[in-house]
Amino acid sequence: SLNCTITSVHLSHVYDRAINLLVGSRMLQFEGMANEQAGFACARFGHYANAQRYFERALDIYKNEWGALAKYNWLKEQSDGIWTLLRQEIEDPGLSRMCGTHILVEP
Repeated sequence: SLNCTITSVHLSHVYDRAINLLVGSRMLQFEGMANEQAGFACARFGHYANAQRYFERALDIYKNEWGALAKYNWLKEQSDGIWTLLRQEIEDPGLSRMCGTHILVEP
């Protein structure tokens, strides 16, 4: 089997390339969803700073550019769970990895 380590740099690079293809395409919903999925992927691997960057961009697109307030509200609720993990990680490094990273709120 293939064994590889996914770093935040590699993960972000892959998502950034995909997102950059969508920027300027005027398909805001896809750009927003790409940022959202990048945020969830980074969070799952414990890359919370990158997750925050992607979630903030997705939230901005959903609320201010696309006008999808229901989607904005849902993602805001989901990402609040990520910020809780990030605060715990800062206070007690390694805690979120011991507890797992899947504390996202289910709709």
